[in-house]
Formats: sequence, structure tokens, C-alpha cells
Amino acid sequence: MFDNLHLTNMLRSEVEHVPETGLLLDVFPDKIQDIILNLARYENFNVEYTASIILSAVATAVGNSCQIRIKGEWKTSPSIYMMLIGRPGLGKTPPLG
Repeated sequence: MFDNLHLTNMLRSEVEHVPETGLLLDVFPDKIQDIILNLARYENFNVEYTASIILSAVATAVGNSCQIRIKGEWKTSPSIYMMLIGRPGLGKTPPLG
């Protein structure tokens, strides 16, 4: 059974045509989906860029607190490198703020 926020997010993503972009918005928790969809609706932010920036912010927050063991004693921290690519005026900068 779906709770109200999850059902609302599903309907709003359909209205915003998010499934047509190929973005899997369902990987985010319901509260984060709500933030992304609110920014798209009320601030006219691009959904894809906003979701990318939030993913990058979460990766930065995790930082070095998690490590992956590659071989033997060799450990490394997972990293996400983010580049926003698009023509000028497409709305890359507003989600960064």
C-alpha cells in the first residue's frame, strides 16, 4: 500500500513527464522526491539537474565515512564526479544555489 506522499509524488512525476526523460526518481526517498518536484514546480528548476545536484550533495556528505575494500588491505572511498552539461540558459546554475 502506498502512503499519501508516495502516491502524490508518483502522480506529480507523471504530470511533469519525468518518466519520459528516463530519470529514475523512485531511487530517492519520498521526502527528497517531494523537494525535487516542488523545486521543479514552484522555482521552475529542471528535474534532472536538481536530482543530479542532490545526488552529488549526498555523495559529498558521505565523504570518507565509507570505504570499499578493493584488494587485500587496499581501501578507497567511493567518489561521484558530477558534470552538468547543457546549452546556455537551460537551467544548470539555479539548482547549484
